[in-house]
Amino acid sequence: MLKLARTREWREARGWNQQMLAEAAHVGKSTVVRVELGADVRPTSAAKIAEALEVSVADLQERPPTPLVDAPSSGSVEEDP
Repeated sequence: MLKLARTREWREARGWNQQMLAEAAHVGKSTVVRVELGADVRPTSAAKIAEALEVSVADLQERPPTPLVDAPSSGSVEEDP
């Protein structure tokens, strides 16, 4: 289960109301309402909402995970003497 804390922000940036997002994502309006109130959402619903908004699921999360390719490795951090 996922939390999509930035859904409202992205929805409003598109100029959509909750019903418009629900229709575009093929989910119930109650799902959009619950997501915007902080409820967990199934990965399949998260993917539908992200696709409708033309963003990634990570874009909708409050603190998206850092891809491993971008994460600092333990051996590459330089320390000052």
